[in-house]
Amino acid sequence: EFESVGFEKTWKTIYYADEADDGIISFIIQYFDLAGNPSQPITIASNNKSITKDGTLPELDEVKLFTSNVYDSTLAVQSDSVFLQFTATESIQNIEVKLDFVESNQLNLDSLTYTFFHVFTSSDSEGTIPISIDFMDMAGNKGENVDETNDDSEVFYDRTPPAAFKVETVG
Repeated sequence: EFESVGFEKTWKTIYYADEADDGIISFIIQYFDLAGNPSQPITIASNNKSITKDGTLPELDEVKLFTSNVYDSTLAVQSDSVFLQFTATESIQNIEVKLDFVESNQLNLDSLTYTFFHVFTSSDSEGTIPISIDFMDMAGNKGENVDETNDDSEVFYDRTPPAAFKVETVG
């Protein structure tokens, strides 16, 4: 039971949902008129909306990294694209994906599987590229930052042309 405050036809009560279980928060409103006659119990909001408590943090699974390089999907050269694909445990929002410290663009969303990409340019740093994924669920629960893949996949960006070599006739 919660104490109500109000006047005439407008009343409210505050319920702190810290201890509530995840799911729809149910309620019963019972009131009496000035003569002491009870009302019919109210269990549904007049607009038919409900409030759902979501205290579960979102997670990412199947985080994979690969490139468009035709020779090796773990290597990249200038103009190749790197793709980061992951599946969320629930709908997420405010997704910030960085590939090689550059904010990346979303390419695809299929159900809860997201794909982001970045096209390598001469300004990208050479070497194994770092990743970063920040996100939150629709209720505002912030997921833990992801900075590595689940399958240990990495992409190496190579800007160095091969060294010159000498072709000779050997006798």
